Amino acid sequence: MIPVEISVLNIGFYNGRGFIHSLPPRPPMSLSEVLVMPEAHIRDFTERLDFFRLVLTAGEVPSDDLLATALRVAVTCRAPHEQDEYRVRCGRQLARLLTNDLRRLAHILSLLSA
Repeated sequence: MIPVEISVLNIGFYNGRGFIHSLPPRPPMSLSEVLVMPEAHIRDFTERLDFFRLVLTAGEVPSDDLLATALRVAVTCRAPHEQDEYRVRCGRQLARLLTNDLRRLAHILSLLSA
């Protein structure tokens, strides 16, 4: 057996009616199963961009890289004709949130264009 360490950043949950961009009312158990979300759920979860702030303010994680990776996945889960519009929406939201940190904004945008 090889020891494996995993860190999880909770940025939302499903409450039975829809996705909530917030910490869950009860954190998952340490041995809870971790599953990849289906593309339809990724589209639904990432339609609203409220989760950006949770990722950007997360400590002890590479938050810029996590957000860029999440957005790249979210873009690929959309129809080709929706991808550019979604990228622009994300860029505008990032610009609003990082108005006072242009160096960080430029870094995240460079990660997205890579």
